[in-house]
Amino acid sequence: MVIAQDLAPWNGSVLNITSIANRLAISRPTVRDHLARLQREGSIRLLPFFGAGRRPLVFLVGRYDDQPASFRAFCTDAVIARFRELDPACSFHYWATGRVRRVDLLAVISNKRVGFCFSDHPISQPRHWWPLHIAMKRGVVDLGWLLNAGWWPRRIGRGLYERPIGKFLYSCADPGGPLAELLRS
Repeated sequence: MVIAQDLAPWNGSVLNITSIANRLAISRPTVRDHLARLQREGSIRLLPFFGAGRRPLVFLVGRYDDQPASFRAFCTDAVIARFRELDPACSFHYWATGRVRRVDLLAVISNKRVGFCFSDHPISQPRHWWPLHIAMKRGVVDLGWLLNAGWWPRRIGRGLYERPIGKFLYSCADPGGPLAELLRS
């Protein structure tokens, strides 16, 4: 039986059922069954691609073997939980410009698309927010946030913002905060 810790090497990666089946020496249908069970139990999150033609991302939820979830997995879960409080009907995806640059989370809430990139670096560099910039230029997202482990918020460009994850989550509850403004527009 596949348990969540068996999927640790694929945490935050594109789902590859064949690779998982080969590594665990089980069949692909068995892997699919176990993934469905783990998702129902809330042990993993499968984040679909925004659009069509790509496989979902796999995230472990919580902690396994005293190892914390990755920063991206933590941020993904925290933002999804906060957005579900605002609008239970919102949907979540990821988006990629190609094979390398990825918008880690794309939330569709009230017909608006909000993109997120997550960086565990306290000081951002263009490589951290560039996928959001590309997504905005292509019309995939209406608003982009780079959430990091730093302390200082800043505006990167039109519709692109950088903020520490804690301050962002706190501001989501503010009726005058940036997400409340987005939902009103």
